[in-house]
Amino acid sequence: MPCTDSADNFSDFVFEVQMKIIQGDIGGIVFRGNFTTGNSYYVKINQNGEYFLDQQIGTTNVLASGHPPYIHAGLNQAHPHISEVGSRRVASTIGSEWCFSKVVTL
Repeated sequence: MPCTDSADNFSDFVFEVQMKIIQGDIGGIVFRGNFTTGNSYYVKINQNGEYFLDQQIGTTNVLASGHPPYIHAGLNQAHPHISEVGSRRVASTIGSEWCFSKVVTL
């Protein structure tokens, strides 16, 4: 179930979430969403223990992905997640491990 906030507009920010998949296959966060065009970025973790940084611009482009041992598979696994979003770069950690740092252009 998505929860969106179209009233705020941030340029550079850091966010921290504690994510736990309690039902379904995947959980994550959406940022730099444009509700008019549908363009956005997603950082997702699935039940198989994989992470993804997706860019949605008409179609979905996977910018980064991995299956590190510190992301635990299955339901009810806690995944502390910190992402730093700048005007041209996205960097994320899951747990205390760096997952990716990518140049972005949305």
